[in-house]
Amino acid sequence: MLLTAICAELHAGGRVTVVEAADLHLHAYLQAETQQVERLSAYLRTETPSPCPERCDIPSLPETAIQHRLHNELTERGVAQTPALNARIGVIAQAMTKAVRRSRCQARSASPFFSIEPLEDADEAIVRLRCDLPDAAVALRHAATLREQGERVSVDTLMHAHQAAAEALRQAPLRTAEVEMLMYRDTGGVWRLMQPANWMAYFLSLLERADAPATAVPAANLYLRAYLGFAAADRQRQEDYLQSARDPMWDGPDATLADLLTSLGQDSTWGEETSIARLTSTFVINHSEDNRLIRLFDGISGQRIRALSQQMVAVMKAAQCTATQVDALPLDHSRNVRVSVRCQLPDISAVNATIQQRVDAGVPVTEEDVNALIAALASPIRHARTSSLELALIGARGDTWYVPPSKVSDMGLTMLFSGGQDAP
Repeated sequence: MLLTAICAELHAGGRVTVVEAADLHLHAYLQAETQQVERLSAYLRTETPSPCPERCDIPSLPETAIQHRLHNELTERGVAQTPALNARIGVIAQAMTKAVRRSRCQARSASPFFSIEPLEDADEAIVRLRCDLPDAAVALRHAATLREQGERVSVDTLMHAHQAAAEALRQAPLRTAEVEMLMYRDTGGVWRLMQPANWMAYFLSLLERADAPATAVPAANLYLRAYLGFAAADRQRQEDYLQSARDPMWDGPDATLADLLTSLGQDSTWGEETSIARLTSTFVINHSEDNRLIRLFDGISGQRIRALSQQMVAVMKAAQCTATQVDALPLDHSRNVRVSVRCQLPDISAVNATIQQRVDAGVPVTEEDVNALIAALASPIRHARTSSLELALIGARGDTWYVPPSKVSDMGLTMLFSGGQDAP
């Protein structure tokens, strides 16, 4: 009777939007209260009847996902799953499940996955969520890195780490974060998430980044100052930050981290030579000569290219680029976050339009174009522009944020030549 009433309610309300459908899934998956699960079941049945496996395991989430994580890890090690060990895993999974259910997410908006089509015609959509998440990210990442160490970590140590993570989740303060997730429309027009167990595995990975609003923003600012060459002291702070990611507990340094520390002695800031290399390696398609690739700055003297490079470097040094907030936590298995960045930049839109015409026509820029660009870059008038920068967690403990120099320079060039977005 309850399911029949809910079906009638959903039908009476008209077609369910992707934002409404996201909320139906989120509430059922996270809280799994009877009425919430029934509402999702009713929605999934409104147009295309589906079998029980689509929904019947919802009440056991995230307990099943947590158990699978630990059982799979022990199976890979060849550890026998004794009744005592299974009972211990069950206690940990129940404790973590209760703590994870403290999470609250609300769908706020949606946009088509492919931006060229309107949302009403899209088959896939990115839904923006606002979530209050228990911030036990440090304990969860510690447990995750112990799993990744395999047989080098004893089973008892692994279990203790997950027990500690469950307790940290139970006591942790809630932290608000913006989150994105992908939904798709089935052949009957019903908006769906992936299978519940898979989605919960993604959500558990998301909780490992719950501290990003407090940790990723200052890290992003550290890299912005170091890479844009503000001062030698900022480069030293960057090196100190990366050095702190070393963990003497493990034999053999993290390969990624070792490479980064080795490269610190090289010139990784956005310097003059880097800028020249980017300018001279920019090609366009010459449509009048069998679509042959030609250099955009072909025919421009080295002196003028160097002058343009020097002006671009000066602009970015004075841009006062600042990371302001975490833009979004992708709901996936990656350890990435996207941070909003605000810079003060000159308006070069007029001369850039001329250069874009050259690109579209497949012809090189002229010396006059370069001179006009240098003059526009030298303007003392600045406008606030925003863009984003993606950082990833690295290191043996998985607690150090990193972004390579190339991403910072790409962000700067994109903001400079595309204008970015007007800052609010």
